[in-house]
Amino acid sequence: MKEKENILSVEDLGVSFLVKEGQFARKSQKLQAVDGVSFRLERGETLGVVGESGCGKTTLGRAILYLEKPTSGKIVFKGELVEDILRKNPLELRRKAQIIFQDPYTSLNPRMTVGSIIGEGIEIHNLAKGRAKQERVKELLGLVGLDASYIARYPHEFSSGQRQRIVIARALAVDPELVVCDEPVSSLDVSVGAKILNLMLELQKRLSLAYIFISHDLDVVAHMSDYIAVMYLGKFMETAKTHDIIHNARHPYTRALWESMPRIGKEKIVGLKGEIPSPLNIPSGCRFRTRCPYATELCAQDVPPLTEFGDGQLVACHYAKEIKDGTHVPTNAPV
Repeated sequence: MKEKENILSVEDLGVSFLVKEGQFARKSQKLQAVDGVSFRLERGETLGVVGESGCGKTTLGRAILYLEKPTSGKIVFKGELVEDILRKNPLELRRKAQIIFQDPYTSLNPRMTVGSIIGEGIEIHNLAKGRAKQERVKELLGLVGLDASYIARYPHEFSSGQRQRIVIARALAVDPELVVCDEPVSSLDVSVGAKILNLMLELQKRLSLAYIFISHDLDVVAHMSDYIAVMYLGKFMETAKTHDIIHNARHPYTRALWESMPRIGKEKIVGLKGEIPSPLNIPSGCRFRTRCPYATELCAQDVPPLTEFGDGQLVACHYAKEIKDGTHVPTNAPV
């Protein structure tokens, strides 16, 4: 069996901002968008990061690429600190680690042709010029299922699905090894989104890409990922292989997310109760406790550590074992 190659290691990553709560506020407050996140990613694998809007998953993806500067922790890309890579040769990271943005309409320059959009990175990184660059652009268009004749067209001439294919081609133009996919199909209709997801899986297999796939849709993440991290208010609540997240979830938040997903023949969707707290006012102890039906005073006092339950499954819940065993029943009185 071929030994796996580590592409990315993230250790105790934190990202915070100083913000003012209200237009006329005089003092700034600290907003901890990402708090103590750690994981590893191997070549050819996908880590899915799932959670509600505002949980910090997009900030996490941007921080990994240093589009947002981390305030604590460290990021190691292929055995080297990202800070060291950026200090020696910033373009090296920009070539090897790319991002696919959520909205294909705003992420493409409307004044540039498709050929210029895809070819820009090729030229910046001195990968090809002139006719060779044009041929590479046509090759990339074919790779994502678009006709080479589209090279002289502008973004407004394409559908949303075609635009996202162009975005993917642009990301692949510089031969990356890591791609952060930030809600890449959330702005597309279901049928178009499914085609884009299948395309991404095909390209991953062909090019041995490592993906970080960010979404609020657990079904989509489960379809794409080898491992899933469930994020809430900046922290990972549970991380595990996809099979375990689907069939053996232990954290109440993970279970609630899965229950809230619509299913054919499912009469009633069980939604999460309450609103996600403001990241400017994070609850003490377990940050999910204000919405958790299993919460006790212990949950308000102590932050639950990520505890392993076998086969790499990590859960941040004081009662993960008891909930799974059925010995800790819902109190239905979040504290």
